Amino acid sequence: MSNVKEETLKSALKEAKKARKKAKANLKELKAKLKPLKQALKEAVKAEKLAKSALNNVNSTAAPAETKSSANTEAPAAPKKRGRQPGFSPKAAKAAATAEAPAKVKGKPGRKPAEKPASTGGGEDLTLVKGVGENIAVMLRANGITSYADMAATSFDRYKELLKANGMSKFRDPSQWAARAAELANLPAPPKAEPKAAEPAAAPKKRGRQPGYSPKAAKAAAATTEVKAKAKPGRKPAEKPTATEPATAPKKRGRQPGYSPKAAKEAASTATAPAQKAAKAAAEPAAAPKKRGRQPGYSPKAAKAAAAPVAPAAPVKEAAPKAPAKPKGPPAKPDDLTQVKGVGARVAEALNKEGIYTYKDMATVSLDRYKEILKENNMSKFRDPSDWATIAADMASKK
Repeated sequence: MSNVKEETLKSALKEAKKARKKAKANLKELKAKLKPLKQALKEAVKAEKLAKSALNNVNSTAAPAETKSSANTEAPAAPKKRGRQPGFSPKAAKAAATAEAPAKVKGKPGRKPAEKPASTGGGEDLTLVKGVGENIAVMLRANGITSYADMAATSFDRYKELLKANGMSKFRDPSQWAARAAELANLPAPPKAEPKAAEPAAAPKKRGRQPGYSPKAAKAAAATTEVKAKAKPGRKPAEKPTATEPATAPKKRGRQPGYSPKAAKEAASTATAPAQKAAKAAAEPAAAPKKRGRQPGYSPKAAKAAAAPVAPAAPVKEAAPKAPAKPKGPPAKPDDLTQVKGVGARVAEALNKEGIYTYKDMATVSLDRYKEILKENNMSKFRDPSDWATIAADMASKK
């Protein structure tokens, strides 16, 4: 039973596959037949639009002549006959009525449709240009563009200005309006606007050190700019000597030819000696005239002692500078200084060279001394030894 059932299902599946293939083939045939029908429909719509525009042109040009002739003659109208007239066609009458009837404008009830301005260039239907709708056609006629020739002569920038000024959608593309209008008017296509030359793009910066770069030169240039920026404000430049005063020659550095230190010293002393003597004489009071004979209170011993030469005082020996204390040797059990936060192996080695082996030794060292040790050993200036003494003291107390 199971085998029979399986065979029936397989045969049903085959039939279904055949039916699907047949339907697919029929669909392809129908699509192939539908293509020429669609093309014929498009051509019919285009022909209808052209015929409609031609009819409007004929009506607009023939209307003034008819009004003139009717005004001159004014013949009485013939009475209308009842019944269907000979040559009457309901389809032709309906088409003429729809052509002459005004187009309905969608909008809110009660709002009157906007009146189209009177055409001055033949009243051509501008909506035949692809991309031009009823609203844009009204806007173009209001701005003096009433025919295909006018549209063909209008530039792309002018179309953009008109759309922007009238609040039209910025997504409309008027780049092909002039060419399409020229085709409808049987005019040569207008020249395409040349695109503006794009500015050359800046070369991308290369990563890494540029060839010819020197860190010292860059640092020197930055230093000179900082010095110029930090110049004191308000400092006046040195005044140039006037034309009457001769400019003094700039002084040359170093010892001048023919210079003698002794001669210069003697010239300075001879030049200043008379002035010094005159100043000293003016400052000292005039001495009283000496009296003859022994003066009261005179003592020969005292005078002799005063006249005797005074022995020079013994020179005071200067204290010899103390030699820096030698670092003491390591104790029997030195502490592991790397347990202090911020102290690495290199720092611990530098501290041992200075005789610092235990936490107690570290607790007695000042912050300035730590900084000196780091500087002498070319350690990083970003190390912060401000807490080393306190941390070491805590660890020494916990031992």
